[in-house]
Amino acid sequence: MNPQRVAVIDDSAEDGDLILRALRECPVVDEAIHYLDPEQAVEALRTAPEQSPRLVLVDIKMPGLDGFSVIRNLRTSLPVEKCHFAVLSSSQDPEDVHRAHASGANTYLVKPVEFQQLKTMLCSLCDTWL
Repeated sequence: MNPQRVAVIDDSAEDGDLILRALRECPVVDEAIHYLDPEQAVEALRTAPEQSPRLVLVDIKMPGLDGFSVIRNLRTSLPVEKCHFAVLSSSQDPEDVHRAHASGANTYLVKPVEFQQLKTMLCSLCDTWL
C-alpha cells in the first residue's frame, strides 16, 4: 500500500509546526511535510509525482504565490484523481471560500485557535480524504 502523505503549504513556521504536530497524531497519516515557501512547494511537488501527497493543505494568504494560485498550479501537475486539496486559513471571508473552490479546492476549513480542535479537525479530514 502507498504511504498516506500530506503536504502542508503555509508561510508561517509556527502554524506549520502545529499542523504537522496535529497530523502526526492522526493514525491514518504516514508522512507529513511542511513547505514554508509556496513556490518551492509547487516545484518540489511537480518534480516528484511518484511521491505525490494524497492531501495538500494550503494557506491562502502567503507572499508571492498565494494559495489559490498554488492549488491551480498543482491541479495541472499532480494526479488529480488521487490528490485532494484543502484550504486551511484563518480567513472566514465568503469571497475567500468562493475563490478557493473556484481554484480547485475540495474543501475550505478555518484554522481553529485551540490545538485539540485543530487535531480533531485534521484527523477527521484525513479520515475522509486518505
